[in-house]
Amino acid sequence: MNSNYNQTPNILIRKFSTEDYDALIKLWNDSQLPYKPKGRDSKDKIEFELKQGNALFLVVEINGKLVGSI
Repeated sequence: MNSNYNQTPNILIRKFSTEDYDALIKLWNDSQLPYKPKGRDSKDKIEFELKQGNALFLVVEINGKLVGSI
């Protein structure tokens, strides 16, 4: 019997930080999601949004790997 079935995944929903940007872009690319790397989805634009305090970006991790974003 595979012991992985008995392990509970470590799921974490947290605020996005700019250190997550490369993993987020990889997730979007792997998922074939459209994004605008030279527009609203650029690192500079997202950093600006976060500094303004009027935006909330959330990410989901499972066992330390970024697997989702909101």
